[in-house]
Amino acid sequence: MLPSGAHSYSPPPARRPQQQARPRNPSTCPASAFNSGTSAAVGQTFQLKAEPVNNNAATPGASLNLLFGQGTTTPAETGFKIANSGILTFAAGQTFPGTGKGTVTSIATGLGLKGGPITGAGTLSIDATVIPQLNVANIFTTSQSVTGNLSASGDIIAGSALAAASMSVNGSTIGVSARGSQYGGIFSTTTGGTGLYSYNSSDCHFCVGVEGYAFGSSNNTVGVFGGTASAFGVGVYGQLVGPSATGTDFFSSGVWGDAGTATDGYGDIGVLGTADNNYAMVAASNSSSQYPTLVAHQHNIDSYSFQAYGDGGYCHIDASGNLGCTGVVAGVVPVDAGARKVQVYAVEAPQHWFEDAGSGQLSEGKATVTLEPIFGQTVNTGIEYHVFLTPEGDCEGLYVSDKTPQGFEVHELRGGHSSVAFDYRIMATRKGYENVRLAEERPIAAPRIPRRSVPLKARAPFEPLVPGHATLMGPVAQPGAPAAKNR
Repeated sequence: MLPSGAHSYSPPPARRPQQQARPRNPSTCPASAFNSGTSAAVGQTFQLKAEPVNNNAATPGASLNLLFGQGTTTPAETGFKIANSGILTFAAGQTFPGTGKGTVTSIATGLGLKGGPITGAGTLSIDATVIPQLNVANIFTTSQSVTGNLSASGDIIAGSALAAASMSVNGSTIGVSARGSQYGGIFSTTTGGTGLYSYNSSDCHFCVGVEGYAFGSSNNTVGVFGGTASAFGVGVYGQLVGPSATGTDFFSSGVWGDAGTATDGYGDIGVLGTADNNYAMVAASNSSSQYPTLVAHQHNIDSYSFQAYGDGGYCHIDASGNLGCTGVVAGVVPVDAGARKVQVYAVEAPQHWFEDAGSGQLSEGKATVTLEPIFGQTVNTGIEYHVFLTPEGDCEGLYVSDKTPQGFEVHELRGGHSSVAFDYRIMATRKGYENVRLAEERPIAAPRIPRRSVPLKARAPFEPLVPGHATLMGPVAQPGAPAAKNR
């Protein structure tokens, strides 16, 4: 017996199997809501519809789905449904109030995080060995690449061997741009080897390995400065192609230019100074220890130690100290109480003569003159030498006899017996130059700066691009007045 009011349920009779799924007719729950804008009721239709799941499969099933339609719109799926297991599927965008755990059972940590997996409560944090952090010191153990600008208000420090450089910066125009308010934009230190190394791999006219330019125009600024604390060191060393063997004999210098061996027929240049309407090179000294201002040392006895030339001629000094000039050798002396100066010229001869002059007096028509000993050491009086006499008074005349390496005799002509005074001048050959007369000038190659098919012109200096500057600054404007100089 069934209780009063209850209804019995009988399952539908079994039907023959079929592959076509057939959803049941939905149960419809209509409602309406008044639209004040149109002054009309708008139908609100909900439907519950049983739909097949996994039709024609080994595990078929069904779900009860919620559909909705407004007005005359046919009800459509909302996304909310109940599976035959009782599991609910919610519509997209569904939120849940309360503090339930939901369906998440574990949170794992990926790259750059640590603290997981978390299955209940816990904290995820950044792995500082993988992810760099702001406001702390970061250590990078592998190569880093920066495609934008790198700006630093503090220090950027890198130190390692050249073969495994700590920092490599490449730029299409400038690799590294740095500024410093007091001591410099880039400060480099090393415990061995090179403090700052720069090279240029481009093969172009005036490609520069290291360039320095000081933009200050009112003080004694310096474009490139090099110094050494060693008494055996070099402040700035410049090398052309390769080192020279001669350079191994010299060191201890402020600037060293090394040209090696010439290979182009012109002769290369260790240190070059050029100017248009200005001084090309100046050397100044205030030595109190007899150090010369300028020294030119030539090891080869057949070459020249010094040469000065111009479009009208040249002078040179060879390794033996011989001076040769295509012009005159003149002295400059003041006249007219110093109001002007004139040139006086040396007497030149076809061979090496040294001269001396003196005075003597006859006694009974005869006198013996002894050569001054030091003068005698400079000349060879063992060969012919010349004596010129000038009497200081009336006499029969004078002549020379009995010339020896130590001196000579003076006699009055015609057997005179006067006691007249006389002057004499001696010309003797310089010792060591007895066989030199009108020597041939050795061929001399006037030093020439190698001329290039494309003129070597330095580009105008510019201020490097730095953060906050949109473009490179143009060429430096020339100051209107000469810069102040401290002497």
